[in-house]
Amino acid sequence: TVTPSAPDAEEDDGNKDETKTATFSGCLDLVVGSTLVLTGILSSFTIEICAAYAYLSYWLCCKIVDMCSPPGLFSWLPLFLAWIIGKSFLLIDVVLLFFSIVVVECIAAANYLVCTILGCSHQVGKNAHQMTRKMSHLVRWAFRRHFEDWEPSRTHFERSTRTNDELT
Repeated sequence: TVTPSAPDAEEDDGNKDETKTATFSGCLDLVVGSTLVLTGILSSFTIEICAAYAYLSYWLCCKIVDMCSPPGLFSWLPLFLAWIIGKSFLLIDVVLLFFSIVVVECIAAANYLVCTILGCSHQVGKNAHQMTRKMSHLVRWAFRRHFEDWEPSRTHFERSTRTNDELT
């Protein structure tokens, strides 16, 4: 038989810190930390509303491109304009996702620093940092999961609707 060399995680060895599971240790870090968490959630929510608008505009432009395909004498200009504008909206969607992540990470870093100082504990700051990131990620996930099955996909910058048989 094999015996483990490390003690089980459930065992209490008496040296563990009591604040390891504490989210906040006082009133001031609770108020400031929760305010920063709410700030992260609201900023993520606002940016995701703008990103959803950009994606829906891209989706509409793709429908216009599909209606104007193949290009003819009178359909090449709307096709070209819709394609350029659609790709611009897709780029805006990607940039807004990146911007949302950067903003939330900055807020989470500030929450870590403030809660670590006010709570006098690294664990309190770490928990506040993770809570800020997790809640904002849930907002992004809630906005983006509705468009998972939509065509064109929100995850790819290039779009090809033609099959291999149509290409040959």
